[in-house]
Amino acid sequence: MDQCLFRTPGILNVQMGHVMGHVMGRVNNHRLLIAHNSSRQPVATSRTPLHEHLLQQWRGATQLSRVKVPKSAGINDTIMPSNTDLKFGSFGIRAITGKRVSANTIEAVRRTLRRKLKREAKLWIRIEATVPVTRKPDGIRMGKGKGAIAFYATPVRPGQILFEMDRISRAVAYQAMVSIQAKFPCRLGFVEWR
Repeated sequence: MDQCLFRTPGILNVQMGHVMGHVMGRVNNHRLLIAHNSSRQPVATSRTPLHEHLLQQWRGATQLSRVKVPKSAGINDTIMPSNTDLKFGSFGIRAITGKRVSANTIEAVRRTLRRKLKREAKLWIRIEATVPVTRKPDGIRMGKGKGAIAFYATPVRPGQILFEMDRISRAVAYQAMVSIQAKFPCRLGFVEWR
C-alpha cells in the first residue's frame, strides 16, 4: 500500500492499519481499501467515507500491546470453599500448599497427564490462568511506569482442586499425580470421590 500511495498528488495524510482483515489507509477522512494478490500488487481499490466506529476499531487494534494492568494483591492463602470438592470425575489432584502457577506450567502438566492417562480417560482442568503478570526487562532502571505483560498466571490456594480424572483405575490416577509433582510449584495431594 505504501508503494501504491507513494508520490500520489493530492494526498495530504496517510495512516495505515488493519480492520476486519482488510488493509486500511486513512486519506483525508476517507478510507482506501486495497486488495492485494499473491505478488503484493494492488488489484482493486475502493474509496468510501471513513466511519468513526471503524476508526476507533483500527486505533484499538494498533494499541493492544499497551494494555494497562492494574496493581494486584498477593496470593490469598485461605481455602476457597467452592473449589475444594470433586464435581466431574472420580479422582482429583488437589493443592496442599498455595503458590502462583503460570499458564506454561498448566499446559506442561496437561500434556504429561494426557500422555500418562491415554485416550480413554476423561480429564478436567479446574484452573485457568487469567491474571496478567508484568515484568520490566533486565538491565532497565526502575521507574517509567509499570512493565509489560510477561505471562499469565493463576493463584492456587491450599485445598483447591486442580485436575479431575475419570474412566481410569485408582492406581493409574495416583501414578499420574506422582508424575506431575516435579513440574508443579506447590505440593499436590490425591483426592478420591466417596
